Amino acid sequence: MEAAGLHFVPLVGNANYDYRRLGELIPELWTAVSPIDQAIIYAKHVFADRIIDQYRSIQQTLAAKNIDLVMTDVLFLGELPLLLNGKSRPPVIACGVIAPSWTDPAFSIFTGP
Repeated sequence: MEAAGLHFVPLVGNANYDYRRLGELIPELWTAVSPIDQAIIYAKHVFADRIIDQYRSIQQTLAAKNIDLVMTDVLFLGELPLLLNGKSRPPVIACGVIAPSWTDPAFSIFTGP
């Protein structure tokens, strides 16, 4: 990535978490009684709860560096405030694979505790 001139920037606050330890981070996962309950818990705690610190990470990076492009994963929701605030910004590209569609526990964090 860096050989191509791209730079990785780590997230700050609660947006920087270890996805392999979601059960510790979100104890509600252990009490989900159905796949729908589990999906709601993921949507709320893995994605929505992280938006503020994800956005803060983007703002800090944009303020510190001359950024030509913001590239994120398709489920990185911290870009939404950037897209909606109406201010001048670099282009934003979201790409990737949507892990919730995977059902193999060897590859997806969304296959249950």
